[in-house]
Amino acid sequence: GLSPDEPQVSQGVRVGLDIRTAADLRVTVPESVALTAGKSAPIPVTVENVGQANATETHVLLTRPTDATWTTPAVEALGWACVGAGTSQDPLPTDAVIECTTPSIASGAARSITARLSSDGSVRGLLRQAFRVAITPDGSSVDVPVTVEASALEFSAMPTIVHAGAFEVGDDASLTFTVANHGNMAAPSSSATVTLPAQVVAALDRSSTRGCAATKDGRTVTCDLGPLAPAQVAKVQLGVRATSAGSGDVAVALSGGNGPAATHSEPVVVTPGGLLSRFTTSGLTGTWNVTEIGAPLLTCAPSDQPSDQCTTALNGKGPKLNNNDFTMLPLLEKGIAGAKVASRSQLHLPAGREIAFAGLYWAASGGSPTTQPVTARLAGPRQDLAPVTGSLLTHSGDAAGAHEYQAFADVTDQVQKGGPGAWTFADPSNGVGSGTGAYAGWALVVVYADSSKGAGTVVVHDGAVTVNVGSSASLSVTTTPGQPARIGVVAWEGDRGLSGDTLTLDGAALVPVRENGSGKAQGDATNAFDSTAVGSDYPNSLGVDAKGFLETVIAAPGDGAVPGLSVLRVDSPHDGFVLGVVTVLTR
Repeated sequence: GLSPDEPQVSQGVRVGLDIRTAADLRVTVPESVALTAGKSAPIPVTVENVGQANATETHVLLTRPTDATWTTPAVEALGWACVGAGTSQDPLPTDAVIECTTPSIASGAARSITARLSSDGSVRGLLRQAFRVAITPDGSSVDVPVTVEASALEFSAMPTIVHAGAFEVGDDASLTFTVANHGNMAAPSSSATVTLPAQVVAALDRSSTRGCAATKDGRTVTCDLGPLAPAQVAKVQLGVRATSAGSGDVAVALSGGNGPAATHSEPVVVTPGGLLSRFTTSGLTGTWNVTEIGAPLLTCAPSDQPSDQCTTALNGKGPKLNNNDFTMLPLLEKGIAGAKVASRSQLHLPAGREIAFAGLYWAASGGSPTTQPVTARLAGPRQDLAPVTGSLLTHSGDAAGAHEYQAFADVTDQVQKGGPGAWTFADPSNGVGSGTGAYAGWALVVVYADSSKGAGTVVVHDGAVTVNVGSSASLSVTTTPGQPARIGVVAWEGDRGLSGDTLTLDGAALVPVRENGSGKAQGDATNAFDSTAVGSDYPNSLGVDAKGFLETVIAAPGDGAVPGLSVLRVDSPHDGFVLGVVTVLTR
């Protein structure tokens, strides 16, 4: 039989065995990333194959923090193809994830991707989400914390017009707001640009914040606020002036630093207030002039006694010069028939002049309540008293009583026919009242063609503004530096015996015309409202002003002035009165 041989051991035979590990991909990223708002920050990503086999079709997913965006381009990746994840398109700044693919990474080799992030600085500090790098399909990932540094200029106090009560035409006020750097990085510079509505102009004064400058038209103000450290604030105050009635928005835009800069709009309402433009010769051919006349409708009771204080007062003399010193009674001048209350005033005009406007005004401190319209009677030279219909002009305050009023009627046609000479006013439907300290009177404002040297452009403003004792009122008027100007007024309740009241134009005191019994004379600039009613029989009318002031020259704008505008200001430390009409002649 057969049997197996003994086992044999081969001699000198070797067997080779080659064992290789698979591809092993490792990701290297920075420990953290700091973004400076407004700048691009590179984030280097290195994918290295530490395995012994080649890696094929490697996919890397890059995920941005939600509070940051990719730049354009979003990545620099030589040897990679990068698209917005889930698309075949180039990455967009708002893509949440970018997918980069490379066909092969050899053993021991590395491929780099540089991602770029940016931030607008709206979210600062350590972002809630990290920058993430993930490799598919194995799912391994690494997160990189991201911090944003930015300055952020914001309002800690919103823009506000600071003014007691209604903001009226001619009023000055302050625009205030506060800027703060709410970021975590210093702003090397900061500024605020203020755009004012059409009804308001800048009137920068000494109380306005330094570093602020207005454009020539006064509509835009730029304030250099300098550098602002984190949490530092800058308070801004600007002088502004209401020039016309209406509503609009004041807009403030902040700029500077590298983060977001706030903007804010605040509505502004300018009320008509006291005096509005009634008539202007602007647009009319030629040059024009203006005159104001008037007369009282209440007077004291004169007597034939040599010591008669009433007659002395009416002549502008004696110790008692004010309507408050007498019991005031309705006036009916001699020679006026068919009237209960009436007085005259002389209108002096060059013969044959065209009349563009004639406004009739009447007022009293003790009239009877009435509804619109109101009526009175008016007669010119060689005319009978004819009815006129007018309207009540309201005024602020009630210093002279609840029944105080001023009325207006356009009597241009009648004055064109009547011309120069004695004009008579009678019997206002509101009545005139009576009593100690009462006043009543009327005035006629006439704008006429004039080619003389003193003529120019005329604007008539009217309304009614109460100037109480210790208060002031102002009106902005259009002027040009170096331009001569003549101001006229109609006012009620001014007192000859009380001084200190002034009318200034851009700070320069104006000198009134005063009746001295034989004609016009220079008055006292510190008693601007002294009961002078030009054209009447009384040097002291006891409560009626209808007159002009001596011509002045518009000075160059000072600090805080608005080019093209001058400010008429009334101040009255001791006297109280109602300002009813202001005329402005410039040439």
